[in-house]
Amino acid sequence: MDGLEYLTPADYEIAKQNGISYSIVYARVYRYGWDIQRAITEPLRQEGPWKAYKDQALANGVSYGMFMKRLHQGLSPEEAIRQGRSLGGRKLNPRISEEMYEKAALNGIGRNTLKCRIFQLRWSDERALTEPVHLNKSSKK
Repeated sequence: MDGLEYLTPADYEIAKQNGISYSIVYARVYRYGWDIQRAITEPLRQEGPWKAYKDQALANGVSYGMFMKRLHQGLSPEEAIRQGRSLGGRKLNPRISEEMYEKAALNGIGRNTLKCRIFQLRWSDERALTEPVHLNKSSKK
């Protein structure tokens, strides 16, 4: 043979016991070239605030992705680990208030347009709330 090692079901089982998923082990060995022993035993990196809040977040049904999304939206880690998908009626995005949505609506600007302007285009709040929506001629037909 050419010296390549192949993962066995026993290797995947050991990885699973170490909290490492099938896809991670597969990628480590076949994509990144790790040796099998390292791939099935080296723990996953947990950096940043997730490491400190992981147990409570998971107990509340909040995944890593949801936690990170909430942090990105401006919530503190304590707020981000609150139970469930909603935060008890509180919007996940505290930066845009209902008053801002109402002002935008009065100016003919929809909710999604406002969010796009603020978070993707990084416009100032005043510009996002007041600049008219520019429609091209084909959309008016």
